[in-house]
Amino acid sequence: MMGQSLKTIKIKQEPLEDFMIDDCQLIQSILIDKGYYATLEQCQLMWQMHSDLYGAGWLSLYHDKESVYEAVRPYFSEDAVAVQG
Repeated sequence: MMGQSLKTIKIKQEPLEDFMIDDCQLIQSILIDKGYYATLEQCQLMWQMHSDLYGAGWLSLYHDKESVYEAVRPYFSEDAVAVQG
């Protein structure tokens, strides 16, 4: 493949619905409080993967923030680059 120009791909995701935006903003806020940054799309993907474990289209968020954090924690790695806020 040397010398060949490759195109970058972007994974197609379902657009965020209104209720998903609120959920994803809360997930994002919880992660920021824990010292991590994720885009809304990344939050959507993590919660969708968690929901898929239960065969659900989209689970309602848990009532406490720690449970939400524990639910998404398996879906990201700590080898992320630090971002100055």
